[in-house]
Amino acid sequence: MTRRKTDAGDLELRLLRTFLTLMECGSLGKTAAIVQITQSAVSQQMLRLERIVGLKLFLRGRNGISLTRQGELFIEDAIRAVALNDEILMRFRTDCTTGPVTLGMTTSIAMAGIAPVLRRFRNIRPKAELRISTANMSKVTDLLVSGKIQLAIAETSTVSKVPAAAWQVHLEWAAPKTLEINPSHSLPLVLFDPPCSWQESLFGSLRQAGRDWHIAFTSNSIDAIVAAADSGFGITALPREIIRKSGLVPVCDRGLPAISGIEFGLYVGRDLSESARTLVELLQSSTSNSRGPLSSCSARNIDHRESQEAHGLKVEKVTVREEIAVDAGKC
Repeated sequence: MTRRKTDAGDLELRLLRTFLTLMECGSLGKTAAIVQITQSAVSQQMLRLERIVGLKLFLRGRNGISLTRQGELFIEDAIRAVALNDEILMRFRTDCTTGPVTLGMTTSIAMAGIAPVLRRFRNIRPKAELRISTANMSKVTDLLVSGKIQLAIAETSTVSKVPAAAWQVHLEWAAPKTLEINPSHSLPLVLFDPPCSWQESLFGSLRQAGRDWHIAFTSNSIDAIVAAADSGFGITALPREIIRKSGLVPVCDRGLPAISGIEFGLYVGRDLSESARTLVELLQSSTSNSRGPLSSCSARNIDHRESQEAHGLKVEKVTVREEIAVDAGKC
């Protein structure tokens, strides 16, 4: 084990947060955007963290930096330390809420990925009111920019900026037990109202697999989608959690292409209440602890070119209008 000269003092939570964000993003640039400091400041923070811990956490080479074995082990301890700090603060922090937490999303499917977080939020803020509305991407963006909603959830593929938190929602084909799927017949699909970018990808996968298909039913309501599929209108794609709670069953058909997961992101507006900040912190803590890149980041190098920025600490202010930029034609 390689030990380094240590700095006197305790671990600093801001360094741990930056470390976990870097492990999550795998990029100095993305990390700098999230924690709102420069890329060189991110590098300086990681050097200071190594000095405090007294261990070499990173291997620096020509192709970038990667985690040492000690760095991989340090992830779990950093997660526990940050989570404990957040739980204590949220439990005893006075709630200054003067109104509801308002959240807009482009599709209610995103809720399937954050249900455990919402349960924790309810336990910590039992008196808080959470208002969730669903609209197209353009409308959600307008609401966030104008301050009419505090938070927004959208597919990261439709937004150009780095989200405050991100998570994957895994989809599976689902249908009632009685639905017969004949490979030689056109596949009846029960879908969400367009436009929706992940469904466009689904159509492309079906074409590549050589499957004919047609749209049998559309709606913007998950309940309506489940009811239509359960009534035999056709086959649908839903999160695993919803399939388990419905009367539908997963469809294991070799002729159907696998469905890629959808990555959703949380985008933050201005003037957040304490309850809204709590929800953001819970989402950030949960996604940092569970997303795939966190456990696999040791195998991925972090772009070394980003660390060539001149030294110096500078806080970069990001306005709400810069937070979300919508690609036209996507939900």
